[in-house]
Amino acid sequence: MNTPETKFEKFESQFAEWKAQIAKLETQAAEAGAEAKPAFLREVDELYSESCGIRF
Repeated sequence: MNTPETKFEKFESQFAEWKAQIAKLETQAAEAGAEAKPAFLREVDELYSESCGIRF
């Protein structure tokens, strides 16, 4: 079934996954040296780009 409620539940699930990924990346960046932070920022940008193209 593809009701608005189901779509919202799918979105909430995906959003929670993205937040967990970002938290993990933030932890890695905090533990890493300055040279690793640009890679962290690229990964966050990629996650953000994915979130703009959500498909249900």
